[in-house]
Amino acid sequence: MNDLASVTQAMSTPKYKGMLQALTQFRDQAAQEIVLQLGPHRKLRLHRLRIPRRPLLSPK
Repeated sequence: MNDLASVTQAMSTPKYKGMLQALTQFRDQAAQEIVLQLGPHRKLRLHRLRIPRRPLLSPK
């Protein structure tokens, strides 16, 4: 079984660098296609729900 150092070393070789770039490009293209298929009728939430904060200590 490979340890982290040998995996890191293997990933730095030109063969695997190209593979990593190809996977990154594929991921980005797939994400764009998914967003396009959602269409304008779907609303994407880009913000988190706002939850009012309560003070930790109540004022006396």
